This record gives sequence, C-alpha cells and structure tokens, in this order.
Amino acid sequence: MSGFISDVSVAETVEGESHRRMIPCLKSIARVHKFLKRNDQGLFLGTKGSQIKEAQKRGKTPVFLQFQSLRPVTEDLDMMNIFYKFGLRILQFTHHCTNPF
Repeated sequence: MSGFISDVSVAETVEGESHRRMIPCLKSIARVHKFLKRNDQGLFLGTKGSQIKEAQKRGKTPVFLQFQSLRPVTEDLDMMNIFYKFGLRILQFTHHCTNPF
C-alpha cells in the first residue's frame, strides 16, 4: 500500500442527525498521533503527497487524515489552521447532511 486516508472525525447522532463536534475530533486526532508514534508497522503521519514515493522506497506508509464534513470546524475558519497544524489534510464539505458551509 502506498498510502491511505483515515477519517478521524467522530460522528455522534443527535435527534436523528449526525454531528461531528470539534473537541471529540481533536481527541481523535490525538489518539491517531499516539498510535502512529507507537506503531511498528511503518505507518507515519502523511502531510504532503510527495511523501508517498519516498515512503515506498523505505517500505513505509503515510496516513493522511481527513474529516467527513466541515462541522468540526464550527463556524470559526481559524480552526482550519489548527486542524492543519495537527496534520489534517482532507476536508469533505458535507457528509450525509448540510452544515454552515
């Protein structure tokens, strides 16, 4: 495998609707960081596409983090920078329901 995308958003059902809140999603990212630091399977946090070819040469696999929905960002776009600093690279605008974006 040359790399894979891992959804780190945490979905909770509230009144029949799926919600992804900021704090549970941040905690999810923290758990993934902890897992990747401990793993011995050659996985590492991927932050740019150019890492894929280099990782293949070394027998390693980058893991790219994603959220399904922008709901964890809330309506504060500065949160995108925070999530980016923690390694999030893929954001789906919507997933199963609408959101402020």
